[in-house]
Amino acid sequence: MRILVIILIIILVLALVTVIGGRIYNSNVATPDGVGSGQLAPCSEAPNCVSTLATDELHQVEPIQLNQSPADAVSQLAEILVAMPKSRVITKNNSYLHVEFRSSFWNFVDDVEFVVNEESGQIESRSAARMGYSDLGVNKARYQKIAAEYASKSP
Repeated sequence: MRILVIILIIILVLALVTVIGGRIYNSNVATPDGVGSGQLAPCSEAPNCVSTLATDELHQVEPIQLNQSPADAVSQLAEILVAMPKSRVITKNNSYLHVEFRSSFWNFVDDVEFVVNEESGQIESRSAARMGYSDLGVNKARYQKIAAEYASKSP
């Protein structure tokens, strides 16, 4: 009986160390190259990214139609994004927006970027997990929610 209690305590301590260590590690993962540059980096082959510039079905999402000034579009997107849980604006100017999202439990970081392309009349976007292989469709679902809300609020 005593050995069973010791084993359970060891398992509990290891689980606690894993959870705390994972949360600390995930919160300190560096921003990937290209993110925050004002241009959209391509998605890797991993299914943890969506982009309006992607050409394959796994990663591709439709761009948002630009129907107001670039500065107004970026401001409206920023309002939508900061109202979402665990979001933080990193960079915002008249034609570019970079926001970080953190998952509730493990503190995984996703980078969401928008670039206004006045020439095409569209807002291009990329949403990607910083680490891991799969995001279980989180970035695509988030992007679709943002695009739908933007369309419903824009003039």
